[in-house]
Amino acid sequence: MGTCPTRREKAHKGSGRPFVGAHRDTGCRLPEEDGFLCASVVNEFRCKQAQVDSGKEASKNQTMQFTIHKTPLPGAVIIEPVCFRDERGFFLESWNSRDFAARGIAIDFVQDNHSRSVKNVLRGFHYQDMTAPMVKLVRCTLGNVLDVIVDLRVGSPTFGRWHAVELTADNMLQLLVPIGFGHAFLTLSDVAEIQYKCSIYYTPAAEGVIAWNDPDIGVPWPVTDPILSQRDRKGMRLAEYLERPAFRFGNVEGAG
Repeated sequence: MGTCPTRREKAHKGSGRPFVGAHRDTGCRLPEEDGFLCASVVNEFRCKQAQVDSGKEASKNQTMQFTIHKTPLPGAVIIEPVCFRDERGFFLESWNSRDFAARGIAIDFVQDNHSRSVKNVLRGFHYQDMTAPMVKLVRCTLGNVLDVIVDLRVGSPTFGRWHAVELTADNMLQLLVPIGFGHAFLTLSDVAEIQYKCSIYYTPAAEGVIAWNDPDIGVPWPVTDPILSQRDRKGMRLAEYLERPAFRFGNVEGAG
């Protein structure tokens, strides 16, 4: 059993806000009647309120400013960029290949995707197998989504475990989804848009889908009847995936 993150933000009854940063087998729970799992420190991240009067302060910095936060699933991290705000609006860098590489994230992204969904749409869990393995860098640019990943690397100490984070247009957090993970998200706002970078081109023949509600994974989604595509309705159970796994721990590191 794991432990709660160092800081927590208590969920309020009737707020409509879901758990954030929770993961399976942590042993962290808020009162059952609240219907939420414990909140992670990532829910407290907020765009830095750096004030600049003419944008000159931002130009002094020759490197992208951001913080990397580890998750309980090795390889998956949350990126917190620095946002410069003034009376005109804001500015931030969402990706800089040089500066990310200097921090150990050296990825050649080749495709950018932009997805728009209405409330209660759930997409996933999606992955591309080792014939076209894909790393994703996901962010929400309108509304808010509950973004969830699950470790599909057979032999991994965290195989079958999941981690969730709320991505919003306001907190500007990004989730790096490594090779070997399934990815899903649920739209929490009336409408939401996510944009994500991909390390390889979309390859339908390589794509797999794990059932969003597989009890062996056990994500306590805040909806019981989400809007699903026909493909996602037919997602396989984890037990079925194990018959022909797409990923094995130790064989995916460095791919993509």
